[in-house]
Amino acid sequence: MNAVPPSLAQHSTITGENYRRLINEVEEVMDNDEYADIRIETGREVDESISDDTDDSMEKNARIAEQETIASELPERSVIHQHLVDYRNSLRKQLEQYGMPKCYKERQFIVHPPHPVFALHDAASRTAFNPNTLCLRPIFVWLPEYLPGRPDRFKCRCGGNLTMNGYNDNPIARQVHTSSGVDYFLFTNRYICDARRRNSPGCGTSYQGSDPHILDQLPRWVQEAFPAYLTTRGAVDKLVIDQMKPCFAGRFGPEPFSKMLHELQMLQHSRREVMYLSAAATFGLSGSQVPRFPSFDDQMSYAGHSPSVWYLKCIWTDYHAAVKIYHDRIQASLSGYKLAGDHTFRVRIYI
Repeated sequence: MNAVPPSLAQHSTITGENYRRLINEVEEVMDNDEYADIRIETGREVDESISDDTDDSMEKNARIAEQETIASELPERSVIHQHLVDYRNSLRKQLEQYGMPKCYKERQFIVHPPHPVFALHDAASRTAFNPNTLCLRPIFVWLPEYLPGRPDRFKCRCGGNLTMNGYNDNPIARQVHTSSGVDYFLFTNRYICDARRRNSPGCGTSYQGSDPHILDQLPRWVQEAFPAYLTTRGAVDKLVIDQMKPCFAGRFGPEPFSKMLHELQMLQHSRREVMYLSAAATFGLSGSQVPRFPSFDDQMSYAGHSPSVWYLKCIWTDYHAAVKIYHDRIQASLSGYKLAGDHTFRVRIYI
């Protein structure tokens, strides 16, 4: 038998330290990648890409995301819809009394519903015991007309002055998905470049208070307070995007991320149900005195909803399309030395 050359023998063995390192790396992949067992055992490639390669797939994600958002919109006469209607109706009185929304007077953007502890105490002692108050969500009020640093007049793209044009009806406010398990609603107003003005008729274009054209007319420090990234009809909180970045970079892709958001939503629902039933027992209520706590997906009451994989992919690709110009600028500003060491491959050949 021929002896193995020392050079080959040196490279064909593995030290205990290297072996432990490889085991740790495999375990890390197994812990963070739900398809790792398939990749390791069979070598089969699994398509769990963050953004699909084909335009058809991206359009499909966008179409499914829009359908999902429409399906989750609140029906009229539902508990949360009525809560939003009541808030919209109360704004006129607030503006007359404070000259701004009451929450702005209190130096806040968010109108919180009663905390479940106090809501349940009041329901048991003063009113009929029911779970409706526990189904309500916070409302983020974004009315640029009353924000610090606003211009004297918001301008249309045509150069004309914009005037306030009431509030939204369908939907009254956008549901914003969060990673905390409790979504909120983004409430804003409308603007119009009024074509009926006699002195300087406008072009008739209408804007939401959350429109990028309106946001761009506010100071940067005020713009940064806007809480969400908007889709066609829905929205996600900025923190969701911030969390997607390290998660997706660490093999925690859209599918497990979607499952995580759903689990957090379900946990919040379960905890509120536990509080509701525990309060009923504490106050000696039973039977018909305790209406059933609504299910998570009961659109007339709790109206729980979590974003799907397709929704998250759509949000992710839309977000990167919006910031791509800034990434390109950073890459273009790199020195030749930096460029030679990155992953631009053949680009540096032509420099």
